[in-house]
Amino acid sequence: MKRRLLFVAAAVASILALSTGSVMAIPIPGTPDASNTSYDTNLPAPTALEAQTFVPTLTGSLGTVLVHTNMFVPTPTVIVQPNVTDITVNITSMSGADPGSTLATQTITPVDGGWTLVTFTAPTNVVAGTKYAIELSQGAGDTTRWDFDCAQPYGPGNALIFSTTWKSIFAFDAQDCLATFAFQTYIVVAAATPAPTHTAPPTSTAGDTGSGTPGNPSYLLIFAGLAAAASAAVFVSISRRRLTQR
Repeated sequence: MKRRLLFVAAAVASILALSTGSVMAIPIPGTPDASNTSYDTNLPAPTALEAQTFVPTLTGSLGTVLVHTNMFVPTPTVIVQPNVTDITVNITSMSGADPGSTLATQTITPVDGGWTLVTFTAPTNVVAGTKYAIELSQGAGDTTRWDFDCAQPYGPGNALIFSTTWKSIFAFDAQDCLATFAFQTYIVVAAATPAPTHTAPPTSTAGDTGSGTPGNPSYLLIFAGLAAAASAAVFVSISRRRLTQR
């Protein structure tokens, strides 16, 4: 009973740590790769389609990403609860500077004020040095905001918002910065194929010219045995002749 309570407590602590912003609060398959884990602001109101481009440094299977989200609550006279609905997160290729074809997709319930863990049922393979995008979409009127950072932008990629066309946050709203959404990718690198091994042929010893040749010790023993047998036969034959002559 005590062990069960300890296990439950540990699980609850892990969930709470994840919801309060710890990226590494729970074990996640793969190696942490491209990321921006800092955030300092969010959009005044959510948009239906947002994306973050990134360039992996590892080649392998991208099966998990984290995105830092919170719920937008308007400020009317009467307090309104945020409309928490599922969001869809995609990994896409690039079409020029814009997100392109969907490579992996997953629908998930977002976290309010923490890291939303997205585990793709069907991961996608990515190649180091190639640009991709994490795309977050939600229905019109939904309230999930993807937090972003102005102070430490992610160099290889940038945050994009779709508003008739894809554009940077700064181009979308000049009051904001050229920012990076808060994200973390995890890549499972395939194990290296071991190099084939070759067994060296046995080295020759003195008097050994290889199996199947007269110099082989086993053949010498056979020949010696045959010679001894022949000598014995000759001796017996001579003895019989002498006895017959007498």
